[in-house]
Amino acid sequence: MYRPPKSHAQTSLFCSLEEQLNRKHPLYVLANKIDWNKFETEFSKRFDDKMGAPNKPIRLMTGFIILKHIRDVSDESVVEQFQENAYYQYFCGERIFTTEQPCDPSELVHFRLPQRRLKTIAGRLVRELERNLASKNLLNTYKEKIELFKKVLAQKKCDKDKVYSLHEPEVKCIGKGKEHKKYEFGNKVSIARSYSGLIVGAVAFRDEYDGHTIDDTLDHVEQMLGFRPSRAACDRGYRGQKESGTTKIVIPDVPKKNATYYQKEKAHKLFCKRAGIEPINGHLKSDHRMGRNFYKGIFGDMLNAKLAAAAFNFKRAMRRFFVRLEWLYCCFLCREGVNKNGEPPYPALAK
Repeated sequence: MYRPPKSHAQTSLFCSLEEQLNRKHPLYVLANKIDWNKFETEFSKRFDDKMGAPNKPIRLMTGFIILKHIRDVSDESVVEQFQENAYYQYFCGERIFTTEQPCDPSELVHFRLPQRRLKTIAGRLVRELERNLASKNLLNTYKEKIELFKKVLAQKKCDKDKVYSLHEPEVKCIGKGKEHKKYEFGNKVSIARSYSGLIVGAVAFRDEYDGHTIDDTLDHVEQMLGFRPSRAACDRGYRGQKESGTTKIVIPDVPKKNATYYQKEKAHKLFCKRAGIEPINGHLKSDHRMGRNFYKGIFGDMLNAKLAAAAFNFKRAMRRFFVRLEWLYCCFLCREGVNKNGEPPYPALAK
């Protein structure tokens, strides 16, 4: 049942919540820029005037949904933070600070708009934006962005070349085929690692098949090293290509029946070394910012991949340098006849 918003004529005996806040805070500014009456008008049509339980304030629920996506938190977290954050409460329409839970987190699930209603409101906003820009002769200036907005509104679930991000339209949906993470959004990066563990190639791609990225990756390795490797051990995702120029592509497979014990052991060691690139991928994502790219555009994707690979090599070189420095220091102390604590290396035993 629809219940109109309450009047806030009398809020507090001393001062209201608004008077206690910093008026330059982003949430304070945003709360005053949004036309909340439009949400009230649109959402009130979805409630019956006589039947059902009274609804929660529409500004409260829409404010929760906006904050949830701005702060990238769950339903439970945004409701919990509401009780602690005065700016959250002001953004959602409160005029007095309260410590009570305004609603159950499950109520946000029932309040969310259907996709059709959401597209209707977005279409109206785009048309209104076009009219405002045309009146100021700025329509040609923002023509590309308007076309992007229209493409997002017109696309359907099974369309190809969909737009997944307005600020990064080049982002692709990549099928991983893994149980815990079936899809990822971004771009592919091909990493080449030497036998000693040094990264010698890092190339960014859109959403090409893995086997089609070998040539470009080996070309980059050749530019870095000055020569092209004779063999490249790849995983089974690179099936379909047996050689690239003078490089032989080796993929794990069942050994031949006539293979000798030496050949089987040699292939086994090679593929064990290839498996060592998996933890390197994890370190690049978690330690060197390759898991999330903050650079813009396709060039930013390539730059981020190369910087992550360079940072990995730098950290590896620093670790080896400090290990060697410590070894030299220990040798020097042993030569002087003392250990790290300034004592003889072999103290005499007291009887």
